[in-house]
Amino acid sequence: MASRGVSSTISKIVSTGIPQNVESALLNQMKNEFRVSRFYLSASYFFTNRHYHGISSFLKTEHQKETEHAFSISDYMTKRGTDLTLRIIDLQSDLSVDTSIKDEVLKWNEPIDIFTFLYAAEQQNQIDINDVMTLAQEENDHATYEFLLEFMKQQIDCTHESEDILAQVTAYSKFDGLLWHLDAKLG
Repeated sequence: MASRGVSSTISKIVSTGIPQNVESALLNQMKNEFRVSRFYLSASYFFTNRHYHGISSFLKTEHQKETEHAFSISDYMTKRGTDLTLRIIDLQSDLSVDTSIKDEVLKWNEPIDIFTFLYAAEQQNQIDINDVMTLAQEENDHATYEFLLEFMKQQIDCTHESEDILAQVTAYSKFDGLLWHLDAKLG
């Protein structure tokens, strides 16, 4: 009888892990967060090189937030029993050979190109988080769903902020010199 109790306890402990397909989706979301963080960092240097230090500072802060999101996901996964030791190496390798980052950055000629891209990236991130949440619900992984709720709330705010900034950049781009106003506002 005693061994049966231990066995059922171990079974319960094992079953508290993240379902494999949810785990894969979380790893992909972590990769997306790192990827978007690189876009923000690249964009910050675009503006640094053009002496828009306020915009650059804002974009570096966004880079840090996206990186923190990725680490938050990894911390959550580790708490749920996922061993990320080798998966992080694979993740970083995937990002280092991801030529789409460079390809996108090479398309940036004007500030409006950058903010249009960043707004689209934030919209996609919102869709991706929602997809992981839906998958977690389908798998009855309520803990992951709850964990991602806060991400979704933050993502909605980020998407809205990105849309506002894009609208301002669009308006300011129509007149030479007005982008300095946004630079002062964000700095």
